[in-house]
Order: sequence, then structure tokens, then C-alpha cells
Amino acid sequence: MLANLHGLWRDVDSGSATVLEQRFPDYDTRTGGKVAALAHNFGQGEILLVPGPLGAVYAGTHGPAVRDFVQRLVAPRFQPLVSVAAPPTVEVVLRRKDARLAVHLLNSAGMQVAGDYSAIDFIPEVGPIRLILPWKPRQIEVTPGGTRLQPVETPSRDQRKTAWVVELPKLHIHTIVTLEPPPNGMI
Repeated sequence: MLANLHGLWRDVDSGSATVLEQRFPDYDTRTGGKVAALAHNFGQGEILLVPGPLGAVYAGTHGPAVRDFVQRLVAPRFQPLVSVAAPPTVEVVLRRKDARLAVHLLNSAGMQVAGDYSAIDFIPEVGPIRLILPWKPRQIEVTPGGTRLQPVETPSRDQRKTAWVVELPKLHIHTIVTLEPPPNGMI
């Protein structure tokens, strides 16, 4: 997918690093590609480099192609504590309080992105939203409302582990799903 990522880019030589993504000066992607992202092993980890204005462009445009670009870089390298399957307008914030994990779900469908002030008079509900967990919570509570939910066991993507799924039918503006870990402190 092509994205508009205009701005100051540094031309870098990949050397022994692996080129993950390329950028092109126009819509012709057959030739002329330059490094847009690369990875290099370092000790027991890996360093990713995007030698361009990725953050500034996303902050200014919130372009879906830019979001997808970042997801392609991060997803293979990070196993989240909680995965969320939801429309891209749902923002997720994790917080801990004592031994419990609070998953804040925020609907940003009415988010201000214009340079000048614009009034928002309607925020549509989104859903369903699924939380996928690699561990079974002892208790799940949804706020507001205090509703208790039960996770559903399902095979994970690689079929070797079990994933636990919690589904919320809809999200209006803000909901907190509080997860109490099992006694062995899995989280």
C-alpha cells in the first residue's frame, strides 16, 4: 500500500542490516527504491530504524497507510499482554492497579484532526471489540456498569497455545475492562 510520507528522509546504506520496507519517489515501485525501514541485530535484541518523518506525518494526517506501515514493523517483534481486535478508531491504554490490569478502550472516531477548531456533535459507537489474552483472567469487570464477563477459550493462531477471548458488543466513548490475573500471577 502506498502512503504519503513526504518530508526529510536520510538516505542510508543498509550494510549488514535487513531492509524491511522501501520508499519510492513516485507511484512507480519497480525501480528507484530507497530504505524506508531496516532492522539490525544488536546483542540479544534488534534495532529498527526509520530514517524519515514517520511520527510527524502520522501526527498530522493519521493516514491508515502510515498506521499499517508501523504495524508491519512492530507486529512480528512484539507479543502484547493483551491484543485488541477492533476498528482502527479504538485506542488502547493499559494501566496496572495493584495486581489488576485495566484495559482502557477509547473511541476516537470523532477525534479532532483539523488544524482549526471544529465542533464534534456525534461520536458513533463501534464494535464488536475482542480482547485476546494468552492467559485466563480470574475475573473480568467492565466499567461503567460493573458487568462481569467470562472469557471464551479458543485456539491461538499457531494452534499450539490457548488464547482467551473477551468480547464487548460495542464501545461508545470510553470503557475500562479490568482483568484480575490468575493466582499464579501470569501477568
